[in-house]
Amino acid sequence: MSTRERLSIGFLHETGEILWTSERDGWNHLYLYCQRANGAPLQLTSGPWVIHKIELVDEKNRRVYFLAGGREKGEDPYQTHIYSVSLDGKGLTLLTPENATHAGSVSPDGAYFVDNFSRPDLPGASVLRRMKDGSEVRTLEKEIQAACWRRGGNSPKHFRERVRTARKMSMDSSGGLRTLIPRGSIPSSSTSTRGHKLILFRKRFNPRSDAAACKRSPNWALSL
Repeated sequence: MSTRERLSIGFLHETGEILWTSERDGWNHLYLYCQRANGAPLQLTSGPWVIHKIELVDEKNRRVYFLAGGREKGEDPYQTHIYSVSLDGKGLTLLTPENATHAGSVSPDGAYFVDNFSRPDLPGASVLRRMKDGSEVRTLEKEIQAACWRRGGNSPKHFRERVRTARKMSMDSSGGLRTLIPRGSIPSSSTSTRGHKLILFRKRFNPRSDAAACKRSPNWALSL
């Protein structure tokens, strides 16, 4: 029987195994524990990215589905996607391929999920997908482009810059330089020769656990 645990822990009732997330290697990843075994837990995922929550535990097919962020190269590291992996740690699969921030709602039988995704410069959409492979069944809803963009306004853009922080941290090995990825909208009247002042507001940030928390709360806000 499949069970859903929208938390960071899952129970396999038929085998007595426990599935949960841990930062024991420095990044929040999935581990499988067996109550009857005395050995070390089996690490199912690894790498410089983080898992946010478990969406579904499929005991019959021994597969877990989860929301994670920071894994896809070339994307905003704050974006989240839905993935699946076998309970032996093999076959990691991306189920939501669009370059956007995704959030899922799983059907009661675990066969489908509604994928809601958007990006500051991309109108949002809701798509019904098959849980087993992420294949699209149909588009349920799609937003239209904002009227101000259609009239020639600028959509929000990302700015990847090396900015010198005002206060050095003792553990900062980069000489006070940090890579920031804020978002902002450049005025439509802007030209390549005209400069704009930037104001950066910093919130508390855990570079590992919060590496992909864009949808919940951006860690940097930008004002032009």
